[in-house]
Amino acid sequence: MAGYSGTPLAKKLGIKEQTSVVAVDAPKGYRALLEPLPTAVQFSTKVDRTTNIVHVFSTKKAELKVRPQARRAQRASLTR
Repeated sequence: MAGYSGTPLAKKLGIKEQTSVVAVDAPKGYRALLEPLPTAVQFSTKVDRTTNIVHVFSTKKAELKVRPQARRAQRASLTR
């Protein structure tokens, strides 16, 4: 699904070969929207040291204020 510009959504989001993606609260059909995907893209449900992109979906603005802080704390715990 290319959208109006003809550029695939995965490319617009910066998803390249061997990218590790975590999608938080993604809508149904999320992965299908990203087709065609580059080779060796990995999807996970947990952020770890190999994660390159975290794609967060939310319907509430307040959640978006809290989530980055939680992610930073989680990331800090990975570096210890």
